[in-house]
Amino acid sequence: MASSLVSAAKSVLIAPSPCQAGRVIDGDTLWLTCAGRGAQKVRLTGFDTPELNGACLSEQARAVRAKLALQWHLWQATRIEARFAGADRYGRALAAVTLDGAPLAQTMIAGGHGRAYQGGARARWCP
Repeated sequence: MASSLVSAAKSVLIAPSPCQAGRVIDGDTLWLTCAGRGAQKVRLTGFDTPELNGACLSEQARAVRAKLALQWHLWQATRIEARFAGADRYGRALAAVTLDGAPLAQTMIAGGHGRAYQGGARARWCP
């Protein structure tokens, strides 16, 4: 439900094309529909969050919290901006996002919902 609210209510400015945030997939992936770019799945850069289909129950629980946190932050933001930089190995567009001028990666990390990630091997979330 919150995903559809974010989709319906938020605009994302991606220089130079405005976008709308769509469904939040997990704590670091969502859909954006952008003028001139169309709808695309976007992997947010600068941080990593636990996987919903994680290796252990504690990872899965943290993944649900991260997804809800991302939805909340998108809902609360007045201005969302993204800078695209290529695609990942799964074909998702890569984008660094700011909410009201603050880097989303820092917000998610500070809230305990993710950790810094610049690509490459991911650290485990399970004990």
